[in-house]
Amino acid sequence: MINWLHHFIWIVKENSFVRHCPLINTIRRNHIAHHEQRMMTKVNMNLTFSIADWLFGTSDLDRGLFGTLFNGYSRKYVRKGLGGLTAPMPADQPPA
Repeated sequence: MINWLHHFIWIVKENSFVRHCPLINTIRRNHIAHHEQRMMTKVNMNLTFSIADWLFGTSDLDRGLFGTLFNGYSRKYVRKGLGGLTAPMPADQPPA
C-alpha cells in the first residue's frame, strides 16, 4: 500500500486540489527536499511518511509533529544551516 500511495501522489497532476491537500502537498514537498543536493545526506530520509523523519529528528523542518505533517509546500520552517531549499516547488508555478 505504501508503494501505491507514493506512486499515486507523483502521477496525479498538480491542480488546485492537490496544491491545497495537506498530506499530498507535504509528501510532495518532502520528496523534492529529499533530492536537494545540499540536504539529501542529512535530512528527509523517509520519502513517503514524514512521521519517521520527525520522530528520528531527520526532518528538514523545525516544527512539531502536526506542523511537519501539514506543512504543505511552505519553506517558512526549514531548519537553519541546511543550505536552504532551492528546488522549485509545484506551488511556485500556476496550477494546471
